[in-house]
Amino acid sequence: MDNYTAESAFANDLIDRLLADNIVENNRDPVEWIQREFYIPELNGPIVLYPHQIATIRESLSVDENGLFKYDLIIWSDIKKSAKSTISGAIVLWRAISTPNGRFRIVANDLKQAASRVFDAICVCLDMNKKLGAQFSRTKYELIHLPTGSKIEAVPVDPKGEAGSGDDITEYTEVHMANNAAAQKMWTETTLSPLKFGKSFRLLDTYAGFVGESPILEPLYAAIVKPENRISETYPIYAVGRSFALWNCEPRLPWQTPAYYESETRVLTPNEFSRIHRNQWVSSTTTFIPIELWDACKGDMPAWGRFKEIVIAMDAAVSNDCFAMVAMSRHGNLTAVRYARKWAPPTGGVIQYRNPEDPTDRNYP
Repeated sequence: MDNYTAESAFANDLIDRLLADNIVENNRDPVEWIQREFYIPELNGPIVLYPHQIATIRESLSVDENGLFKYDLIIWSDIKKSAKSTISGAIVLWRAISTPNGRFRIVANDLKQAASRVFDAICVCLDMNKKLGAQFSRTKYELIHLPTGSKIEAVPVDPKGEAGSGDDITEYTEVHMANNAAAQKMWTETTLSPLKFGKSFRLLDTYAGFVGESPILEPLYAAIVKPENRISETYPIYAVGRSFALWNCEPRLPWQTPAYYESETRVLTPNEFSRIHRNQWVSSTTTFIPIELWDACKGDMPAWGRFKEIVIAMDAAVSNDCFAMVAMSRHGNLTAVRYARKWAPPTGGVIQYRNPEDPTDRNYP
């Protein structure tokens, strides 16, 4: 008996025992299980799924006549505050408790991000659902389901340390930000194992990204999210081959109100509003302060004396983000913008804070 045959026999025997204990049988339907077992703080109990979420889960996790998953790539892309990270965590946990010796990894650009979203949603659920939580041993970045031996890990992008693992689910969080060489290499290294074809998949939760700056997500979006690939008249779900995507661009949940979005239009640039609240691809090359915001501030500039106080705010960065500053002065109930400037890093590079040839050059931060 070779190793693969022995492992298969062990797995089948374990599934038989889990079935006898009703551990697997009670978890056949992911929607039913999630709404029964996956606890969230907002409700102090199980999550309540909404129609487009239910339709997406049912289709994306559906199986064929042989009991194999129809899709090995699932993209869950939704607008801000639509519970996409929470639902991704619920899917991972649902699979982990009924997969003998399964391996589930939650990947992000750094360990903090990996542990603070999808993985954290799972940990919060286990803290609240005491009966389910008692089935796990836990460390800061790892969960092990004791009845099945399945392991859930939060890991950073590390193509050398994480290659060739044979995951049952590799969950990528906010993959629109995976834009460096290490992330692209890890995407390649975490390709699914042929030994688990039809029993494993990659799950991505994300917003839209910036055009030309999301080398993993953008080609997937272009290939899948097309009118001819839409498979539902009611919801924005798409499928082609073994790839599936929810790409929702409109508010569908009770707390996503017109008043909330009206407020957000006042504090976000049009591009950022479109990206996070409408899930639309946007260009990263925009004016720091859009003309609409400047026009809304028209008026006479108050006089500014030599000893008048100003407040200077700065948000510094080196790479993958800009460094910006704005200087404001107050005049009674009015404020005046005295200075605003943004410096952006070159593609693949870092912001240079000083001109080595001329330290007094004001074009540098």
